[in-house]
Amino acid sequence: MKHERPDQLRSSREVHKSFARRTQPEAISDISKIGIREKVYESIKLAAEFDTLFHQGVSAEEILRGVMIRSEDVHSPKTRISLGQLMTAYQNAIRLSADRHLPYRVGTTIHVSTYGMYGYAILCCPDFRKAMDFATSYHALAAPLATIEFREEGELATWSIEPILHSVADRQLYRFIAELQVGIHISLMRDVMGPAFAPQEICRRKRSACLIRRPTTLALPKSSSAAACASRSQPTELPSNQNGWIKSRP
Repeated sequence: MKHERPDQLRSSREVHKSFARRTQPEAISDISKIGIREKVYESIKLAAEFDTLFHQGVSAEEILRGVMIRSEDVHSPKTRISLGQLMTAYQNAIRLSADRHLPYRVGTTIHVSTYGMYGYAILCCPDFRKAMDFATSYHALAAPLATIEFREEGELATWSIEPILHSVADRQLYRFIAELQVGIHISLMRDVMGPAFAPQEICRRKRSACLIRRPTTLALPKSSSAAACASRSQPTELPSNQNGWIKSRP
């Protein structure tokens, strides 16, 4: 018998015409205070990238070149890494793999359960809105290489994702981080709302402010049983698309 989760957005006791929560400026402030080279984050995202590349036949030595961490420490709960190390690992991945969908694939291997107490707290939230509020409020705990914003407007809810400024100078790295975060979001939303959750499109939204890059946006109907929507010009199918972006069945 198929089990469907209740509509968690609409079942919330809090009713909002418009609701928004973002990691900006909190995440940027936290990163600035901590420092891009300080080893304070768990190695969850590094381990996900390591495993994906290793299963594709890439050697541990090549995956971790310049990262300054031993392969046996990648999965250790005691290991702490910096955002700089994580970006170096992603630059290695760009160089080593011809898989255009690699960042998305890496992102979808990351689940709420891998985030320790942060993930457990998200799962303990009484409804979807509170879970999203908590996730954005404490996103700085999750080795954030992107700022995220969750917004509700009428019947539409959207996620906006923007890689941190340290990646702006490297176009490939910027895109890798954006697509990785899209994969993570899809995986986490499935963990919270059920495995049927799937995006229809991903888009890069223009901003009126003077930015070197454009943030990625995921939009979804306010229903846990509906597929997530988003908008992007010229979306194509995974995994056979030619430009590395995402569109899946509604």
